[in-house]
Amino acid sequence: MAKSVTRNSSVIKIITSTLISSTDDYVVGDSEWSNGCRSDLVLEPKSLSTNLPPIIIEFQQSVNNIFIKHAIEYALQAFKRYQVEPIILIICMNNLSSDVESLTKSSNILGCRTYPSHNWARNGNV
Repeated sequence: MAKSVTRNSSVIKIITSTLISSTDDYVVGDSEWSNGCRSDLVLEPKSLSTNLPPIIIEFQQSVNNIFIKHAIEYALQAFKRYQVEPIILIICMNNLSSDVESLTKSSNILGCRTYPSHNWARNGNV
C-alpha cells in the first residue's frame, strides 16, 4: 500500500520539495534496471536537461549491510541511465541494523538519518 501511495502526485511533491526543494519537476519513472533488478519506486525529472537527480525510493522491513549493497547497485544503475548521481530514500519500517546505524548521521530532514554515499549517490537518507 505504501508503494502505491507514494505514486500519488501530491505525495511526490511532498517528497521532492523536502529532498531537493523542488515541486512539479518529477514523474514516476521505470523502476526496472538494465541488470534485471527492480526498485520500489523511481522518480525521474520531467526534463532530463535540468540535471535534477533521479530519486530512488525503497521500502524495507530491515536495513542491513546486504540491503545497502542492493541500494548501491540501484544507484549505479540510475547513474548509468540518467548520468546524474541519484538520491536514495530508504524507508525502514522495522529494523535498522546496528552496523548500518553506526554509520548514519543526523539529517536536516525531520525523522531521517543520512548514510554516507561515497560517490555512489548524491545523498542517502534512511
